[in-house]
Amino acid sequence: MNQEGDKERAEVMSRHGIREVLTAQYLYKGYRYTHLSDAVAQATRDSTRDPGRR
Repeated sequence: MNQEGDKERAEVMSRHGIREVLTAQYLYKGYRYTHLSDAVAQATRDSTRDPGRR
C-alpha cells in the first residue's frame, strides 16, 4: 500500500474502532493453524498413520 492508502486505512479503522492485531500462525505440511494444539494434533494423527513420514 502507498502512504495515501495507509492513511485511509487507518482512518477507516479509527472511525469504526477497529484494531489490527498480529497473531501467531503455525505451518504444518502447507496448512496454516491459528492454534498450536491443532497443528500438533494433526502432526500426531499423521505420525500415527505413517510413522516414517514427517
